[in-house]
Amino acid sequence: MAMTYRREKIQSFIERLEIRQSVLQNKLKQPEYEDQRDFIKGQLFAIDLVIEELHKEFQ
Repeated sequence: MAMTYRREKIQSFIERLEIRQSVLQNKLKQPEYEDQRDFIKGQLFAIDLVIEELHKEFQ
């Protein structure tokens, strides 16, 4: 049971990261965020890295 709970919790965390990733990708397409483009790209890179590490560690 603990393994199932932990797996569900990790999957939920990954889903939240993917939502943040999607929001940031949408912001990159909007002209009002042009001046923050490098910062957003950095955040996307970090989120991608965390998602990849979680997938490798727990799947």
